[in-house]
Amino acid sequence: MAFTSDWARQTGVRPNNAVVVYAKGDSMEPSICDGDVLLIDIDTAGDDIRDGQVYAIRYGHELRVKRLFRRYDGSLILRSDNAGRYPEEIIPREDQNGQVHVIGRVVWRAGGV
Repeated sequence: MAFTSDWARQTGVRPNNAVVVYAKGDSMEPSICDGDVLLIDIDTAGDDIRDGQVYAIRYGHELRVKRLFRRYDGSLILRSDNAGRYPEEIIPREDQNGQVHVIGRVVWRAGGV
């Protein structure tokens, strides 16, 4: 899938920092559905997490898309929108090094009707 540089800039993403992935699974339904196209701004990877925003992360050997929240003690909450099927996960600060890598914030999605 191709996007023009002008379009990427309109979303607030510099074209060199835009990555496109396809969503897999139903953990983020109804916001993000299986097969949706996601535009990720990798320039936001080093930023402080904006609580409640959707991010692409690597957790262990898995790529995940979740709402992230940072707790006062530094622990990280991974929350699915489909919370009835996927309970939130809490990753203590001491377990994050080397295990959790924020790839970037999801800034746009497109899917079927």
